[in-house]
Amino acid sequence: IRTGLLLSGAPGYWYQAFIGIVLIVAATIHLKMMGIRE
Repeated sequence: IRTGLLLSGAPGYWYQAFIGIVLIVAATIHLKMMGIRE
């Protein structure tokens, strides 16, 4: 619900930045998991 309000009032830049941060976090977690497996 909060996300919808945020996107409706926020410029596309913030939406792209948010997705970028999520991708970076996901990649970091993935690399950490691989490091733990090794």
